[in-house]
Parts: sequence; structure tokens; C-alpha cells
Amino acid sequence: MGPAPSPAVSLVEIMKETDSKMMAVAPCSNTDKYFAESMIPHHQGAIKMAEWELQNGKNPQLLNTSHSIMTSQTQEIAEMQQYLSQLPIRADCASAPAPSPSSPGMGGMTMSSMNMPMMSNGMAGMSSRMTMGMSKSPLASAMTPSGMQESAMLSTMDAMMAPSGAPLSGNPDHDFAIMMSQHHQAAIDMANVELKYGTFQPLLILAKQIIAAQSEEIQEFCIILAQDYAIPCTAAGSK
Repeated sequence: MGPAPSPAVSLVEIMKETDSKMMAVAPCSNTDKYFAESMIPHHQGAIKMAEWELQNGKNPQLLNTSHSIMTSQTQEIAEMQQYLSQLPIRADCASAPAPSPSSPGMGGMTMSSMNMPMMSNGMAGMSSRMTMGMSKSPLASAMTPSGMQESAMLSTMDAMMAPSGAPLSGNPDHDFAIMMSQHHQAAIDMANVELKYGTFQPLLILAKQIIAAQSEEIQEFCIILAQDYAIPCTAAGSK
């Protein structure tokens, strides 16, 4: 695992880097392969966000959850890499190598300089399909009309970077809870796509585990935001 992101690296940058890596994954009509290859960089992003919180945050509950995220998602990355080696290489599916968990983070802008809106009416806007000024994914043009599962997976990636309204505050715990909630919701949405279209049993089991664990953590973040920052939210979770 690479070095923890420095305070100069913002959660926004980690999210943008994660989104870029996910968009680089070749679209594939084999949903199991596409899910695993997309979820690996998504998990890597969550690990970097958890490392950032451990370095910058103070809330004991969030620090404990960050440790849990790092442990569980590191294990899940290893499982998905193993499952990918067991899947057949489809002729209509470009082979995209899984990114290394130790890929370096980005430096530069701070959360305050980004001034990025993330919440409106709590977490209700989390699944908005708007983008934050970013170009439309090039993967969209590569899809065929029959690529229903590809379209669904891409929509969840777009949602991860969608604004949801209230600005980040610069308080590490506040901003981590907001952004990790949105990041988790994208993982849940992707897992639901896998459950709908996937066929590889180990990945279907993993998708259910992701939904259960990350729904619980979203609820935890929601309670912290409500109690500590007076931000009403509805934990979307497994919906």
C-alpha cells in the first residue's frame, strides 16, 4: 500500500482520481468482469480516503470506521483480483489490467479552494446524475444499444462525482462523512448492477456483502452529520 495522502491532497482530488481510473476501465458485456475491474479502483479510492481521515480527522468513530474500511476493502480487492483470474476472457471484452493498490495520489488543490457543493437536503440528492463540470465519459460512446449492464454501471460512476448541494467545510470529519457517504452509495449502486446482470457466484456474494457493509456505514455517517453538524440526511444505503 502506498503512502497516506498528505493534508495538501483533498478528498475531492482523491474522488476525481478514482473517477478517472474507473472511466479508464474498458466497457465489457461481461458484467462480472466489468464490475470487478471497476470496483477495484473504487475500493482503492475508499482506502485513500480512509487514510486521509486517519491523518486529518479527530472523530473516534470515524477513525475506527476508517481502519475498518482499509482492512475490509484491501481484502476485497485481493478477492476481486483472484476472481478476475478465474473469469473467461470474452472476445467482445477488452482486457483492462487491474490498477495497482499502491498507485500514487494527486496533489494540488485543497477542499476550500475547490468549494465543491456536495449535499442538499441531506443525502437525498446523492444519486443525482449531473456532473460537476466534467466531460461526458468516453465510455458512453463505446456502448452498444444492447449494453444495458454497461449503461447501468456507467451511470453509477457518474453519480459518484455528482454534486449534492451543501459545501464542504474544511472540517476533516465533516467532509469525510459527506464524501465517503457519496462514495459508498456509488459502490452500492454498482453492486446492485452486478446482482441484476452478473452470473459469477463469488462476485454476487461479494456484491451483497458490499451492500450490507456500506449501507451500515452510510447510516453511521448520517447519524454523525445529523448530531455533530445539524445536517439532516436520509441514508440511501441499499435502495
